[in-house]
Amino acid sequence: MMKFNEDYFYTESVLQQLSMKSGQPVMYARADGPNTVTDPVELEEIWGFYLGKCPLEILNALRSKGEVYCYFRTQTAADNAFHEWFPQKNQLLDEEMGYYIYANVINASEGVNNVNG
Repeated sequence: MMKFNEDYFYTESVLQQLSMKSGQPVMYARADGPNTVTDPVELEEIWGFYLGKCPLEILNALRSKGEVYCYFRTQTAADNAFHEWFPQKNQLLDEEMGYYIYANVINASEGVNNVNG
């Protein structure tokens, strides 16, 4: 029988472990919305929207791999990224869901677990 946190993990478990080991906040971001868009013109418009909103390295990872993990030195930096980089799901209209980037920030030492969806 497989055991949770030994043989299989959830994203939140990995984030929790990364944060505990590093002593820093960690964000996981996944390109949920863009991964559903099939029109290449619309997809370029979506990625263009994020240019300048989040670091190019993060944007490139989301475009190429569909997900990314990143560390922050402070909780303030993690909070700013969480609120400034990607819109909250409840802020998007149905026709804007292609722009939705799932984000989860965990800081094990401060008990933070923020999810934008």
